[in-house]
Amino acid sequence: MADLLLLYQIDKVEPDAALLLTVVSRAIGEIHQSIRMLRQMDYESVREHIVRVHEMENEGDRLYRLFMGKLFADQKDAIVLLKYSSLYNEMEHAIDKCEDLMNSIESIMLKNA
Repeated sequence: MADLLLLYQIDKVEPDAALLLTVVSRAIGEIHQSIRMLRQMDYESVREHIVRVHEMENEGDRLYRLFMGKLFADQKDAIVLLKYSSLYNEMEHAIDKCEDLMNSIESIMLKNA
């Protein structure tokens, strides 16, 4: 995402994009914590992180739809619209990948339980 900010020459991130970035960051933090717990093979502790990332993915989807709708309704500059549309898509995709990774971690835990 940082490469898109540079590519699109976005110097200041809009509050909506910053909020989506916060969701991505929180999900990555949950992944980090769950990976550190894998050695203990404590499924219930890891499960809490899995559930939280799933909730964040739902939150990300909701925010993505809200912000995309707002972007297309309010933005009159087509170039800005394309830039932020692409940025929102990348952030939503990143949150989806976080959930995919947590599903893989859950699968590992269940197979080795």
